Amino acid sequence: MAMTLNRQTDYALQFLSALARLQTGESLALSIFAKKGRVSFLFMQRISAKLRAAGLVKAEKGRKGGYQLARAAATITVLDVSRALEGDMAVVPCLKSGDTSCPHAAVCMTRTNFHTINAYIQQYLKTISIQELIGPAV
Repeated sequence: MAMTLNRQTDYALQFLSALARLQTGESLALSIFAKKGRVSFLFMQRISAKLRAAGLVKAEKGRKGGYQLARAAATITVLDVSRALEGDMAVVPCLKSGDTSCPHAAVCMTRTNFHTINAYIQQYLKTISIQELIGPAV
């Protein structure tokens, strides 16, 4: 079993880290980030839309426009980003909210253990902020 954050979350964390390194009042054009990171601009547009919807970034339009963090980097956690891009996190599919597809749910002996593991992972991801990912302020 491989527990991974998806590619969108990975790029979102990289993007948010780049935004956290900006000086106050600066912004970063999505096209510049995509080019430097060798990421599809369209893919980054989808990611940034989800980050905006979650209230993690804000965008300014225009020639000098770009993206900025909507909150302090110390208050944005890896769990916030994961939820914004992937929704509920689950180590097994049956723990996703609304999943009723498991035919063994009534007799499952491991669901409680997986629920506990899932809770520990979420709690840990909640302790890691974007500020921690980029290191001490310069």
